[in-house]
Amino acid sequence: MKKYVLTLGLNDRYTKKQKFDFVEAHGKLNRILLVHFEIYAFTMIDCYGCYRHKNGEIVQECSIRIEIADEENKDDTIRALIRALKHKRCFNQESIMLEVSEEDITFR
Repeated sequence: MKKYVLTLGLNDRYTKKQKFDFVEAHGKLNRILLVHFEIYAFTMIDCYGCYRHKNGEIVQECSIRIEIADEENKDDTIRALIRALKHKRCFNQESIMLEVSEEDITFR
């Protein structure tokens, strides 16, 4: 099974301020994943992170990790999802971290 993990920061790309609280972001992500991309198996985890911009600025922000596991290859869907989430009318992100791995996942 293929597992995709996206880490989506909640700070706006330009203002560097948090655009949505976790509850608003979860609702927006639910609609996007379920309705627009027909992704029906995912987990969202609230987290907090820190990173350094190319200009040296250190940013700390609230983020959401989105874990998606599927037996089918969803690479194209995930790329389209990332483009949508980065868009200025959505979460207005400069980048979204993506991890992809092959996992032995079972449901018992």
